[in-house]
Amino acid sequence: VKPAVSFYLDNSDKYQVSKDIIMGGVSAGAHLAMLHSYKNDKGKHVKAVIDFYGPVNLTALWNEGFLQQLALLEVVGSLYPDNPAIYTNSSPIHFISNQSPPTIALQGGIDFLVPPAQTSQLINKLNEKGVKNQLVYYPLESHGWGGANLIDSYAKIVAFITENTK
Repeated sequence: VKPAVSFYLDNSDKYQVSKDIIMGGVSAGAHLAMLHSYKNDKGKHVKAVIDFYGPVNLTALWNEGFLQQLALLEVVGSLYPDNPAIYTNSSPIHFISNQSPPTIALQGGIDFLVPPAQTSQLINKLNEKGVKNQLVYYPLESHGWGGANLIDSYAKIVAFITENTK
């Protein structure tokens, strides 16, 4: 993510685009968007974050169960007991500050892969740090959704961005 953002910023004048960025993603992509926005955006170019059910605390996710452990092993490259530091350093929740960008988090209530507790931790930490945020919760959705709820999600994202970025 860092090289892509650097390329974008380095060439913003050439392509006549704003240096203001809105980062967003789905699941692992949301994790990367949050990690960059909260940890690596030293120039504060990220003006808002869109999180569709992204993992925020990899240590807690490891403790959820075997499915999460398999997924994390594939992504992180090591078991939590063998390298707990990489799980901490790769968890966006540890890098939220009062300077973090406004964040909208969208979560399904029956998500089997990234449980709602992950998003609850995110919202609690953002509130603790005084960061503007919004939780959009769909109690009957899992790890992804479509139809009316997806249309509703996009409408809520547009409203959030409009209200929280100037």
